Amino acid sequence: MTFEIRLKAGFFKTQVCYLKVGSGQIILIPQEHDGNDRVVINGDELQSVNIMSRNLTYAELEIVTTTNIYVGSLAAET
Repeated sequence: MTFEIRLKAGFFKTQVCYLKVGSGQIILIPQEHDGNDRVVINGDELQSVNIMSRNLTYAELEIVTTTNIYVGSLAAET
């Protein structure tokens, strides 16, 4: 399953990414990428995934791993 998300990449900067959910891992792939900048989160690194929605058109996403926290918003399912 693949989702398009806007991942926070700085204080006022977001990066459009594809979030792929597969067997035992989550993969974050920037929309404009050179092939080496994707992030692979294996199941043993994952601590939590939170989706917070205030309405039907917007949802925030938080992925917590043992080393990082990824925050963004869901754009649309692709």
